[in-house]
Amino acid sequence: MFLGFPHLSGRKWRKESRNIQGRKNISRQRLLMPSTNVARKAKEAPIVAYLNVYYGNHLDLTWRRPRYVAGHTDQWTIAPYADIQERQLDHAMEFMRQGGVYELEQTISLREYLERNPDFEEEVARMIADGRLRVLGGGESVIDYDLPDGESIVRNHLYSRRWLQEKYGVAPKLAATPDTFGLSAGLPGLFRQLGYRGLLSFARVFLNHKPYWRGLSGDVIALGSAYGDPRNEVGYCSFIKTKVCGVCGGTGCPVCQDAGCLLVETPETPDGILSFADRIREAAEKGDVGISINGEESAAPFGLVEKLRQLADECGLELRFTSTEEYAVSAHKDLLDNVDNAREEDIDPRCEGNPTGSGCYTSRIRLKQENRLCESALRSAERLATAASLQGEKYPAKTIEYWWRKLAFIQFHDALPASHSDDAYAELMETCRALRSAMARIIEKSARKLLEKVDVPGEGSAFAVFNPLEFPVKSAVLSGVVECPRYVKSGYVIAPDGTKAPVLSFKRTITPQSDAVLITFLGDVPAFGYSVFRFEPHEEPFTPETAMPHGCVMENDFLRLEFSHRCVEKIIDKANDKVIGGRFSFSPRISDDAGHPWGRSAPSMHNEYADDDGYNENMMPPEAFSQKVTYERRDGVQIVRIYVEYGRKDQKVNHLAWMSEFTLADNSRQLNVRIVTSFDAQDQRLSTRLTLPEKYHITQMTREVPLGEVTCGPVDDFNSQIGAGDEWPTLRYATVDVEGVQVALCNFGTAGYRMDVPYFGGDSALEVSLLRTPTQVGCGYGFDGAIDPTEHEFRFTLLVTKNDMDAYRQGMILNTAFPVQRVRPCKGVKPLQASLMHLPDNAPLLALKGAEDGNGYICRYVGKAAEDELVFAAPVTPVSVLEYGEETPTQRFPLPKYTMRTFRLDENALRK
Repeated sequence: MFLGFPHLSGRKWRKESRNIQGRKNISRQRLLMPSTNVARKAKEAPIVAYLNVYYGNHLDLTWRRPRYVAGHTDQWTIAPYADIQERQLDHAMEFMRQGGVYELEQTISLREYLERNPDFEEEVARMIADGRLRVLGGGESVIDYDLPDGESIVRNHLYSRRWLQEKYGVAPKLAATPDTFGLSAGLPGLFRQLGYRGLLSFARVFLNHKPYWRGLSGDVIALGSAYGDPRNEVGYCSFIKTKVCGVCGGTGCPVCQDAGCLLVETPETPDGILSFADRIREAAEKGDVGISINGEESAAPFGLVEKLRQLADECGLELRFTSTEEYAVSAHKDLLDNVDNAREEDIDPRCEGNPTGSGCYTSRIRLKQENRLCESALRSAERLATAASLQGEKYPAKTIEYWWRKLAFIQFHDALPASHSDDAYAELMETCRALRSAMARIIEKSARKLLEKVDVPGEGSAFAVFNPLEFPVKSAVLSGVVECPRYVKSGYVIAPDGTKAPVLSFKRTITPQSDAVLITFLGDVPAFGYSVFRFEPHEEPFTPETAMPHGCVMENDFLRLEFSHRCVEKIIDKANDKVIGGRFSFSPRISDDAGHPWGRSAPSMHNEYADDDGYNENMMPPEAFSQKVTYERRDGVQIVRIYVEYGRKDQKVNHLAWMSEFTLADNSRQLNVRIVTSFDAQDQRLSTRLTLPEKYHITQMTREVPLGEVTCGPVDDFNSQIGAGDEWPTLRYATVDVEGVQVALCNFGTAGYRMDVPYFGGDSALEVSLLRTPTQVGCGYGFDGAIDPTEHEFRFTLLVTKNDMDAYRQGMILNTAFPVQRVRPCKGVKPLQASLMHLPDNAPLLALKGAEDGNGYICRYVGKAAEDELVFAAPVTPVSVLEYGEETPTQRFPLPKYTMRTFRLDENALRK
């Protein structure tokens, strides 16, 4: 499918009177484009029209089928994408050998093809050098741009572009985001730093857009879409799919040449292209003619190049093999050249191209949560390995880069948004597990090095918790692993300073041979540091929770929560005397949700709270309904739990089990909320919300997006097409302004946020989608697993922010799995708690890692406040986002809001 710019301002046009096949003095407009591998005519020769041939595929890494393993349904075996696309690239290689040009969207397609076919390395290098093989700026993978962290997006493009430059000496000129569900507002700044002046995307993301797009950083990029740029094109290849071989059922046989599917070819034979002659002659009346060879599982037949030459001769045209990027760069040269001087009226007023297909933010929610764990694992591995390298350990740069590229596969635009088959889902979840396991090995090795010579006393079971973040964490939910005898029912966690840390849970493993216990507690760990805790066992169990049939109150010096017999009634910020959460805050809410895994097909017509026995609009009570509120007091912490059972078959809800747990530490300004639920339903959405009292008239929220924040209200109009939706993608937090008080709701892996403002008055709400149960098949087979009735856990943090960094920090804490390492008693010289490194913490730190070239370390920041300044402990060197180039080292750097800066530093800048 063609990607190009629809705006023709600044094109170089030229009118010529030409005589082609007996037609005299036909006035034409012809676009001047550079020829790829057809010699230009002499200047004095008459100018003829070109037959431009564009060949490229949209190579899905995963979607209707897995990538590396076969899928299965009934008696059929579904060939993996890697096998199918290898055959597609075989066809493309032959096309290029005959003089054609082929264009890829992402480097993983080329990298893996060469891994499977290493004998083609030299030939591919020659094809790239000759301009026959082109690669667009799609990154390692054409990832989703709403759900990944900002640094994940950076690495996806960093490793791709650097690989192309270092291996082949080429760099794509245009960024490309084909078929993605959205475009987040931080992208223009990143793409400009990568060296791109233009972006090729799909029109559904930016409908009726202007020539330029300005992002949060103020950087402007030329914006092109897939529909609307008139290339005077005659389509050739259709959007087709390969079929399972009917003889072998997909297992491989002589009929399908052991591929398991019919050979990847277009319906037309090479001779079939000659039937286009009349259409091409007619199109040639307007000038140059284009033929696009594309499709997702299609390929150009062998022998097509010779037939294209024959076709061009018959039509009196000069054949030219070219690419989408070459066409766009030439056709819109002025647009690209003037990107830094764009007129305000040519810049689109929207800072992002969202929302689109909003169901994809929630479908297969476990994968979204796994993505957060994978990002956390990579971040922790890099930073602990950096600290260990300061003590002599070798930094595993190549291993970590390998797994960042695996993350790009997980974040592919049909992977992380969950618009894929059950087989593909299983493969993705296994890839997540493998990634986290690999990072755990690096973390463990680094932790052992860092804990050498720590003075650990002999009493109790000791374990260390590491903080990979650039700021200290206070009263964070941490976990520790200890071993204790079976008769132990509870115990105390002793902090490094000797005080007791509030214990939240004590969970034994179910393996009979193991005495391992997982303890969850609230604790403090310094920035880039560790804390050694001790567990002292106790034979008596924790005080049991007490049922509160008339409700209860939970409060400390900062917050007060009032509960009725069934739900939250009020959440009060005592310092500002504001109600920051109203009735039914964090209650289970059910809405009808017809659609497929990536989007809703109709707006919701029915909504109700599952803990409300008033039945709302229903004429009959639910088939299952029960509620219970309990209260528990432990050392330093209060816990309230709400239990709900619900079922309503007339609304396709077979059963809902719900437990919401509210944890308030004595000295904490934040409320931790944990929801454990199972939801057996069809075409329904389960959500929860922070209810905001009507008197505040709150209609907008500010939500975190990759590399920045965007303020928005409700989605204006619901559109049942894939191009729009009814909620906004949110990274780790959203904030609302309650009469000057900033209230933040942080999430772990739940990206679908919605600002609900009633039309006829009443409380507004900040709503978060938890689970979807879509029944419509998207494309292909095996979507039943998109409905998962098993137990899920969701975590939130509610807080009143005191500065610009509070919401960011709590969001990072909630989305970080703090590494844990058991330690043995020993005599040493290191303290039980210490920071291992030091960097500025007044702006979000995107990355800290060892440089892949072995020259020191790399850190990357993005501005948060209007006027940030980074002050380092020693001079550091600014470099490009690709980590090339050097400027004058210094210790102080301005950091404008939402602007990204990358630095190379040595160990002196990391030490206090």
